[in-house]
Amino acid sequence: MALENFRVITLNHQKAPVSVREHFSFVESEIPDFLSQIAVSLEITEVLLLTTCNRTELYYVAPKSLFAEILGYLFTWKGIENGIVFQDYFEEIPGGNSSVQYLFEVGVGLHSSILGDLQIGGQLKQAYQFASDSKTAGSFIHRLLHTFFHIGKRVQQETSWRDGVASVSYASVVLIEECLAHITHPNILVIGCGEMGIDAAKSIISREIGKLTIANRTLSKAQNISQELGCQIATIEEALLNLSHYDGIIVAVNTPEPILNLRHFTSQNLSNGLVVIDLGVPRSVNAEIEVVPQVLLYNLDEIQTKVDTAVKKRIAAIPMVQGILTEELAKIKTWEQELVISPVIHRLKETFETFRSEELSRFGKNQPAEVQQLLDAFSKSLIQKLLKHPVVHLKSACMRGEQEQLMDAIRRLFDISESSEITLNR
Repeated sequence: MALENFRVITLNHQKAPVSVREHFSFVESEIPDFLSQIAVSLEITEVLLLTTCNRTELYYVAPKSLFAEILGYLFTWKGIENGIVFQDYFEEIPGGNSSVQYLFEVGVGLHSSILGDLQIGGQLKQAYQFASDSKTAGSFIHRLLHTFFHIGKRVQQETSWRDGVASVSYASVVLIEECLAHITHPNILVIGCGEMGIDAAKSIISREIGKLTIANRTLSKAQNISQELGCQIATIEEALLNLSHYDGIIVAVNTPEPILNLRHFTSQNLSNGLVVIDLGVPRSVNAEIEVVPQVLLYNLDEIQTKVDTAVKKRIAAIPMVQGILTEELAKIKTWEQELVISPVIHRLKETFETFRSEELSRFGKNQPAEVQQLLDAFSKSLIQKLLKHPVVHLKSACMRGEQEQLMDAIRRLFDISESSEITLNR
């Protein structure tokens, strides 16, 4: 059964630092070839690759574990000669319920660095698209991912799991968007190219809030980010001399002393107002700038309050999310069990239809058209009623794991051979 053969190999942020994860990241252009070739080389029936900044994971269907073989193939693909150095960072989740549960949990953001991360669901959807296009998504992965999409809708509608923002950088972007909602295409400055600054910059671009400029002490680092995001760059000194050019500023640097002080505002025209968000610890923006009427200043504590509220709501929603996952996993198991009996049901219906057609031909011959129509409708209704109980009992037996005995009895009673079922099922 595919459920028992569904496995996961994972390299993720919970166990592997970025210095390890970066060796196994994939660009989109190489994913189709990788999927196609690994499926052929290792004779894997179904395989999906999820690759993000926090994880590289292979979801696959195989009758036995291919952990060593897949890692060997991955090391070769990435040109890593001494793969044993990285092997302990990888983990395999065994086939069955655990692997399916893990995929669902990853997809809704239970394993994300930001609890309930919204991005991971879209990344999993994109991974599924690559697998479908590469013909490495078979019936089980198709069913699994469509179940996950349904889970996403249920979680959104039935829980508070998606409410609020659960990262400081993202919360600052949402706040600045709210404050500048009255401005079309506002100019936004992000100072700092550390993790929080980069996350904030990416969020500004992805949400299409306005025109972005990145300022950093090391201009080369800002240039690299600029090439990725398509934004403007500036030195911190240039940015601070031109504050009036911006509608909103996010400061995400770690400095012993504030870099933005009251003196930076004395000779600048801020008639349009300026929203400043300070994410630094210690503070990177001197609190004295609050005396400037046109400036609205938020510090990290105020942003963190929004984040803490969101995280508490998400933690409270975890049992409800887990309940949805459990329900949908049970449906996957039922679906797979019913796959086993579906050929017998199909063959049984064909057998009954053959009986019906033969008798209808015999008794309806030379009868008026209206009589033939009546006999046809009557016989179809009768067959449906006769089939109802065997089908219901077969499905119930599936739920109890007792389907084999009943299927064998039906085969004997109606002379249905297993070979005809296999042919039919293909």
